[in-house]
Amino acid sequence: MRPAWWFLVTAVTVAAVVAGCPSRGPCADATCDGCCVAGECLSGSSRYTCGSGGAACTECAPTELCLSGACAPDPRIDPDSGQLFCNCGSGCCLPDGGCVPGTQTEACGEVHTLCKVCEPNARCERFACRSEPCTGCIDATNVCQPGTANRACGEGGSLCRGCLPGQRCADGGCIDASCNAASCATGCCSIAQLCVISSDLNCGLSGQACIACPDGLRCRDGFCQ
Repeated sequence: MRPAWWFLVTAVTVAAVVAGCPSRGPCADATCDGCCVAGECLSGSSRYTCGSGGAACTECAPTELCLSGACAPDPRIDPDSGQLFCNCGSGCCLPDGGCVPGTQTEACGEVHTLCKVCEPNARCERFACRSEPCTGCIDATNVCQPGTANRACGEGGSLCRGCLPGQRCADGGCIDASCNAASCATGCCSIAQLCVISSDLNCGLSGQACIACPDGLRCRDGFCQ
């Protein structure tokens, strides 16, 4: 049998623990320093859930911030234009003030401007959203290129690709650039190994190396005469 003092100590301990437990009642000014949403106490410091003293949370306007539990004008917003001041010297500004290059479809814009999100099927080209189709190819900086250069070859708005040594860009694709009798039977081969139609400046036949006819001579049937 336990002594009487054990029961007394146990009863005091239980009472102390119960007294120290926080209340699990509804969100209200007595239990919440922030603001309430659906009975849940939030910090009340977000622009989307702003408030204090257990009041219902409110959403601040796009030109406001939540300061000390109350919506207040955002000091970064120009009161005349309603636009965000942007101090980014190498790109555009995100809504939180962060700086990005301004070359992506989800964050497109010039220096010292607020970034824009391009519409679907649009691209960010030269810091502006463009919806015109690109008949050539898109390079690594999202700029539309003609797609005819060996270093930027492609068509139909595809990603530009660089042709390998011994290849050239033709009709939006990289093909074998070798010029010989089989591939150039009716013309001559230029220095760039391209098959060209025989002329006074590029005279030759059957894949021969093109030559320029001397003054006074004309190219006839692939020969200077």
